[in-house]
Amino acid sequence: MNKVLSALTIAVIATISGPPARAAVIVMDFQQALNSDDVKSALGHDVAFYLSGMTTPTIQKTFQVVGGRSTTIRGSGTPQKNCLRVLLKVLQTLHDQARRQGGNAVVNIVSDYKNKEVANSSTIECYTGDTVMAHVTLKGFVAVVDQ
Repeated sequence: MNKVLSALTIAVIATISGPPARAAVIVMDFQQALNSDDVKSALGHDVAFYLSGMTTPTIQKTFQVVGGRSTTIRGSGTPQKNCLRVLLKVLQTLHDQARRQGGNAVVNIVSDYKNKEVANSSTIECYTGDTVMAHVTLKGFVAVVDQ
């Protein structure tokens, strides 16, 4: 009887939870995103962003690690447009944190989805799925760099 009840319980839970959500990783060209009109007009030019491994100007001073993440559960348009919209929110957060700390750059930026760092000198990752239209998590160090 217990085996039948256990099997029935597992079957009900599997039915309720449904199939796993389809997840995908969209690899975004970071420089192309920074050069988009939306990002340029929203962020201005007072804080620069450098991925881990990118060539940076001389770093005069570093501050604490900063991070930002954003998720959208609704979106219109392509997954790439949703990712760009979410990336802009994350960059705005990093920008504001850099300004508050007195920095003019965020350096050594890495993707940090679910605390799994992915460092790349030209791209960042955006995660998409059935329930989440786009999710970006980044972290880096606030710094003062030569201009």
